[in-house]
Amino acid sequence: MNVGRGLFRAWIFLTVLWLIGAGAFAYIIEGEVSHWKWIYINQWREDVRPTLEDIFEGRRPIPPYYEMYRSPSAEKLSVTFDEVGRLLEGWDQFVKDGTAKIVKMPDDSSLYLSTAELTEQDQQYLAKAFWDQRWRRYASFAKFWVPMLVVPPIVLFILGWAILWVCRGFKTA
Repeated sequence: MNVGRGLFRAWIFLTVLWLIGAGAFAYIIEGEVSHWKWIYINQWREDVRPTLEDIFEGRRPIPPYYEMYRSPSAEKLSVTFDEVGRLLEGWDQFVKDGTAKIVKMPDDSSLYLSTAELTEQDQQYLAKAFWDQRWRRYASFAKFWVPMLVVPPIVLFILGWAILWVCRGFKTA
């Protein structure tokens, strides 16, 4: 009886099962990933940053959007986006009200943009920047999932090899 060969075959079998299960899970989750919903993170102007107390206590009226925030297209900004998350219902309501729109991307992800505040030029600039940054978003997703796929089979292999090494130490010469 060859214990080493048996353990190796068991490792291959379990690794294949693991990859099939993880692949099925990834297929299920892929629908969520491809339907990610994102928003643009506004960039404040450094010289005009009203405090919340100023606005809410009426000491200062809310200035127009482009007096508070920088224009992404005019200033060729490097823009950032964030997942909508718990704000989704609010953004969906803005879309219903006509103050926001959803830009669908070829990978089925969505970008929510304010039509009431952003100019058409800024909206186009942001949509292009969002699409150009897709590989960065995919990589951030892969940072978590690739180790989840690879590390357990490697750990199992090392554990089996260690058990085999210990067992071979008990053999009589």
